[in-house]
Amino acid sequence: MVYVCVVSGYNLPELEACLARKPSDIVLLTSKTMHANGDRLIEVLETRLSFTKIHPLKREFSGDDLMEFMRWTQSELIPYLESDTLRGKLRILNLNGGTKVMSTVLMQLPWQAIDYKTHKARHLQVVQPIAEASPGVSGGFIALPDIPISNDVLPADVARLHGKHVEEGGPHSIVKLHPGPSAALACAIWQAQEARDPALSALFEGLERVWISGRDEPRFREAKVRLPWRDFLPDGTPSKDTLTGWLERFQVLAPQDLSWNEDSITLPGNNAKKHAKHLKSWISGYWLEQLAYQWLIEAGLPPQAIAANLISTEEAGLSSSGREVDILIPLHTTHSA
Repeated sequence: MVYVCVVSGYNLPELEACLARKPSDIVLLTSKTMHANGDRLIEVLETRLSFTKIHPLKREFSGDDLMEFMRWTQSELIPYLESDTLRGKLRILNLNGGTKVMSTVLMQLPWQAIDYKTHKARHLQVVQPIAEASPGVSGGFIALPDIPISNDVLPADVARLHGKHVEEGGPHSIVKLHPGPSAALACAIWQAQEARDPALSALFEGLERVWISGRDEPRFREAKVRLPWRDFLPDGTPSKDTLTGWLERFQVLAPQDLSWNEDSITLPGNNAKKHAKHLKSWISGYWLEQLAYQWLIEAGLPPQAIAANLISTEEAGLSSSGREVDILIPLHTTHSA
């Protein structure tokens, strides 16, 4: 099968259709303003359909000039489809991408079938053009059976359609080393926050004074910080003894990086290294990302439908300067949730 698609600014419908059709050949028509989008689509298609040959036709047409695109179709597209490589194969058009001009011209070519996916449909509508409209047949098309669209588009695939370089961060170090205790603690933090637990609030306020308000203070720009309780807990807050239960639970996640005694508390500073740095980032907010992921799994979504910590960058290997999304889920899934 030769499957012809037009690259546009939004190529998820084309990707879903290609994964549903699984053609031997995909011909991508790319106008001069869509080269980057086409490159990203090709990268995803080559990853997901390793047995399919991709034929990118990148040309300097605009897609908005009817006569220009008609001339290009006659001089380049039709001869390419009739070349020795593609001649004799079933020829199908995907009608989702491109401008009205492009659709108008492409519809005039001889196709064995034409696919179209509406916005919310989870299937491809398929019609077969006929040379002459028969009695009772409107528009010169015969409806063929719909083709279901499966949910095998991965969240990372969707991200790669829009980002030049996309990396998956993987599970947080704390979660990998302590999956059970960290999950239980994340849930406990949420419940305590809802209940306005004074001990947890005091602990977080103390950590915030070091990690947020005091991030520019030299005394806090160390790998570890030792603070007297009077500096960590200002007057009017709960005593240090009320924090023991929470501190013991946090200490399970990093026994070497959190400690306390009658006089002081020792915790990761703003220049924390290795596991201490991971503990700091988990307490600073990753616990909520872990909890959200856990809720989604409990709601019925399979792990492969959820991508966590995706980072998009302009250049490969520059994840530290990229844009990050904490959790990405395709909108349409066939799950109990």
